[in-house]
Amino acid sequence: MRSASVARVTANDGRNFVASRSAPSNSSDIVAAKGNPVRSVLDFLGTPLVALLATLISVVGLVLVLVAGPVV
Repeated sequence: MRSASVARVTANDGRNFVASRSAPSNSSDIVAAKGNPVRSVLDFLGTPLVALLATLISVVGLVLVLVAGPVV
């Protein structure tokens, strides 16, 4: 039986992966190590900059409703 070289890899956000040279290219570990685009988008949406931008848009919208409401 052939021994596989295995290495533990830790991502920047603390997730752990097991990388193996003998694993097929479609193994779940390698796919997870390459990164999930949906998770990347969700990570970006959770950043403080996006939260600040969403808050700013909400405040501007509220001010517009309060100012334009009595006019209409």
